[in-house]
Amino acid sequence: MRAKLFAAAITAASFGYLLISLGRVEQFLQTGNWLGLTFAGAIVGVVAVSAILIVREIRFGQSMAAMASELENSGELPADDLPRTAAGRIERDAADQRFEEYKSAVELDDKRWQNWYRLAIAYDDARDRRRARAAMRTAEKLFRAN
Repeated sequence: MRAKLFAAAITAASFGYLLISLGRVEQFLQTGNWLGLTFAGAIVGVVAVSAILIVREIRFGQSMAAMASELENSGELPADDLPRTAAGRIERDAADQRFEEYKSAVELDDKRWQNWYRLAIAYDDARDRRRARAAMRTAEKLFRAN
């Protein structure tokens, strides 16, 4: 719940900043010179791209939550039972072993979003955030297609 509140606060602050930025556009437009018009256009572009990215990440988070809920309801959600170090990190050997299991499942059937979701978790457990995110994006595409 704290993570959701934090995300909501950051999102609200980001949208507030974007609205303030749009307020500057009017000031630049009033200058009437090419530099002011260029700055106004750049601000509008940055605000538009930022808003799109924020909405995209919100949708991604909602999809992840929906996928996790569906896996949990069907009893297919991977258990968080890997051994951990004293610092709380998952032991690398255990993460690698589980990763191979989930990778094999994707290789056998790469059309199931459930396999990609579990592979994303395995990547995350192995501390490979870039590949975890890519696998989760694949899971999301397949999930939305169903």
